[in-house]
Amino acid sequence: TLTKRLSNRWQMLAGYTLAKTQLSDVSVDVSPNLLINASGNVTNANFPDRPNQFKLTGMYLLPFHDVILSGNFRSQQGPPVTRQISRALAIGANQTINLEPLGNTRIDTLTTIDVRVGKLFKLNNARSLEVSADFDNLTNANTVFGVRTLTTAAAFTDPTTGIRATQPQFLSPSQILGPRT
Repeated sequence: TLTKRLSNRWQMLAGYTLAKTQLSDVSVDVSPNLLINASGNVTNANFPDRPNQFKLTGMYLLPFHDVILSGNFRSQQGPPVTRQISRALAIGANQTINLEPLGNTRIDTLTTIDVRVGKLFKLNNARSLEVSADFDNLTNANTVFGVRTLTTAAAFTDPTTGIRATQPQFLSPSQILGPRT
């Protein structure tokens, strides 16, 4: 982590994280199917393995009418996913089974740039009003940051031809970074 406190009209905070989040030697579970390919990169949606993460944020107070210009750059290595199938059990429920080592596939790196321009107006009675404009996802990245992991294919009828077709589900997007706003 690097920090530069506000002086000479600017400040900055930068951070880089190098990490490895893995699961290994799982030996106890309610079903032997859950022990198949149970070691590898953690794919949990809340804390997935992201070995490389970098963030840079800063602010500059322009000499022109004290306009504030700030920005945020973020780059995160994509999370790992595991190809899976879902199979019916004899008791009526389904079970998901890993078809490859845990976290064997990794989706693309997520990189965003956000910028803010603002101005603070001082009012009477020690009050102030800040007006600002935010520009999120300045590069208009449309990075996929969530995908489907099951190998099944979805069947559908093509509305233009009326022909029945299938679309593989593994790695099809379930979450995509929103456009520039």
